[in-house]
Amino acid sequence: MRKSLITAVVAASLFTLAACGNDDDTNTAASHNMSGMDHGDMSSDDMGGMMTENEMADLESASGAEFDQMFLTMMIEHHEGAIEMAKTEQSEGEFPEAVDMAKEIETTQAEEIQTMQDLLKS
Repeated sequence: MRKSLITAVVAASLFTLAACGNDDDTNTAASHNMSGMDHGDMSSDDMGGMMTENEMADLESASGAEFDQMFLTMMIEHHEGAIEMAKTEQSEGEFPEAVDMAKEIETTQAEEIQTMQDLLKS
């Protein structure tokens, strides 16, 4: 059961990460190729939860339980960055639909963080 849950979370998160990449279909989640995670000139210091090139390289070279642990830890940080951004949108945003979406993002990302933290403990 635990392995199936981890596999499901990893697969869903990899597809989410792939969606954050560019439109080039050569980068697939299944290949562990993280080059699609290009966010322009933004450094990892510009936005909370963005992994450094070294962290991404470490993740690419990991496998098995080590990969799972690194992946979940990085995704928790990534989700925490999303929550930070969502809170900023809620306090400073002017477009009602975007503010509503930010509220939903904060709720769902917090739930996913809890799930990932539980997986790390098991």
